[in-house]
Amino acid sequence: MNYQDVGEHKIKPPARAVLVNRDDNVAILLSDVKAGESISLGTGWVEIAAEDIPAGYKIAIQTLMAGQPVITHGVTIGVATRSIQRGERVHYHNLRAA
Repeated sequence: MNYQDVGEHKIKPPARAVLVNRDDNVAILLSDVKAGESISLGTGWVEIAAEDIPAGYKIAIQTLMAGQPVITHGVTIGVATRSIQRGERVHYHNLRAA
């Protein structure tokens, strides 16, 4: 793992994700993340992963209710089929394509 020195401590830097459009409610992970790890969105926001999520997957940056549009790149890609908590992976198991 790649750790950074902070004083006399070493910390793991947060995983990174991309928030493409300010209207998006999901971000795209650039690296694998484990449950409980921090994720830097590059906007000054930091999210906490609710589960292990591989790189390339989407992560909810806000709680989404069933039926709510899922937005990435400023475009609605589908609707949540169930409640998706902030920090959860967004994928076919909880998303219906638009």
